[in-house]
Amino acid sequence: MLVFTASPIWTNYDNAKRTLYHEAGALRSILILGRSLPPEQEKNIRNLVEKHIQQTINIEWPQLVKGQAYGTQSPDLVE
Repeated sequence: MLVFTASPIWTNYDNAKRTLYHEAGALRSILILGRSLPPEQEKNIRNLVEKHIQQTINIEWPQLVKGQAYGTQSPDLVE
């Protein structure tokens, strides 16, 4: 009986971990590609990535813990 109860929890955990790794890899790719840009543009890319990470940690994750959905796009990052 316990196995049936824990199964959805492990599935959710695995999905969250997979999503986290996918997003982290995408952000890393953005930073690597940014290295090929002129210094000012690379700096802008780095700042936007940092801002996205901070919003994810400070806004999105706490809302998800509370069961509140967060938008698919960080409004402060849209320019």
